[in-house]
Amino acid sequence: MADLSDMTLEKFKLWSTNALRVFLSMRNKSIKGNFDEIAARAFCCWEENITVDVSAEQEQRRLLAEYQGKLVVEGEIIPDPISIKNGWLTEKLGRPKWPSVYITDISDYLNTKNPETLMKRLLNEYKEGKAYRYFSSEWVKEVHYHDLGEHSDKCIIKSKVTPSQAVNNKAYDIWIVIRKDKNTVPGGQILNAYCSCTAGMMGSCNHIAGVLFRMEYAVKTGMTRPTSTSKACEWTVPKKKTTVKMGKARDFTWKKAKYTQLPRNKDKENETNTKKT
Repeated sequence: MADLSDMTLEKFKLWSTNALRVFLSMRNKSIKGNFDEIAARAFCCWEENITVDVSAEQEQRRLLAEYQGKLVVEGEIIPDPISIKNGWLTEKLGRPKWPSVYITDISDYLNTKNPETLMKRLLNEYKEGKAYRYFSSEWVKEVHYHDLGEHSDKCIIKSKVTPSQAVNNKAYDIWIVIRKDKNTVPGGQILNAYCSCTAGMMGSCNHIAGVLFRMEYAVKTGMTRPTSTSKACEWTVPKKKTTVKMGKARDFTWKKAKYTQLPRNKDKENETNTKKT
């Protein structure tokens, strides 16, 4: 941490979200809320001179060690995706390089015995069903790609996912390490993953699964290997900010997302409706 002898709220707001959460966690304070809330909470802790709790500090050290362990993949130490500043490709440029992630890869990663079992759970159970809705409802934002250099057979995918129950809160950061495609041999094996949500250290939260579903949709619809400019134009990048209209429940049309029913292309629908009129 920086010198804490003379702090102000404005100085705390210069910290990263993760640094603020560590500061609060080591003092046994809540890390919930948006960025402004946790920054204000950190400043209050400083003003009240709340000291570091020894057990909380030990827990933070354990989590740090666990996170560093996630950066070792098949004996190769990958750079921390959160700290990498250069080399990322936007979704438009990086999508043709995305590995061939299929439902079988997601199934294997989620420790499901076979794709049919996962398909059934996607439709009938909460966890995977919610994960798919993160993608279909566009909570998953732009997906960036980093190839880790030609020498590596792995790549990194990173994205942000809006918390579905708190859309005004800061989006979660996700990174996933995946096996690259090599010549005619498809990759797609999911090797490791992390999310900044409370359950993200395990690497199998709904937010991570939502990003994987977005990639899988692009692969199976041919969007990662477009054969014409018209097909490439069908893919749209989600907006950075998720907007939710307020209103009464009876005024909304409720629909259940299904894995077997692909999400509709809203831009294409609008274009078709315009031509009809």
